[in-house]
Amino acid sequence: MKCSDCKWRKYCLPSDLSGPSLSEFEHIVHLGKKFEKEQRIYSQGSSFRSLFAIQSGSVKTQYTLTSGYTQVTAFYYPGEVIGLDAIDTDKYPGTAIALEDSIICEIPFAHLEQIAQQQPILNQSLFKLMGREFVRDQSLLFLLGSRAAEERVLSFLSSIAKRHTIMNPESQQLQLSMSRTDIASFLGISLETVSRELTKLKKNGWLELSGRNVLIHQPANFKEYVFQLADKTI
Repeated sequence: MKCSDCKWRKYCLPSDLSGPSLSEFEHIVHLGKKFEKEQRIYSQGSSFRSLFAIQSGSVKTQYTLTSGYTQVTAFYYPGEVIGLDAIDTDKYPGTAIALEDSIICEIPFAHLEQIAQQQPILNQSLFKLMGREFVRDQSLLFLLGSRAAEERVLSFLSSIAKRHTIMNPESQQLQLSMSRTDIASFLGISLETVSRELTKLKKNGWLELSGRNVLIHQPANFKEYVFQLADKTI
């Protein structure tokens, strides 16, 4: 599928491109590469060559310390770009792994830079994506640094629900492609705590659970509940 036909284009790098400019961008992109579940897209410490835009499926990134401890650092969905955190160092700081069978477009960065020199609007799109990545990092630091386990789980579900609404506006049911172990690693809490907090939300009538499927009752009220809890813990 070409960028011009992709429904996620407005969230991705070519969001503001059209006509010949868009065609030139499409010419450098390796469109629609297929990655199987658990397949690596890039590895920690490998040389940075490309950005990757998710067309379908989902991806997690993780960082492994020399001690062997691994921390999940982010989850990505269609329309989002991974690899931005490697631009500064020319090496990928973490590993990116497909959480499910996914279709991902590869954007060679050297070619992207060449085009961006001729098309300032592409540079602006890149800066926007980098800004989103910065906000994501700051939000994670705040989440892990000052919030209790209950609020971490609530905020995580609220964030996933918000992105799910963009992907499937007519459905209120979320399908969590990541395992609860991944969620626990991302949130910096134990697997048992994640399970306990999800069970508590179910008992309190906020959601229904069926495997990795989550149905949030009254999403607007759920979001307001998350905000109210955040105000109490700041």
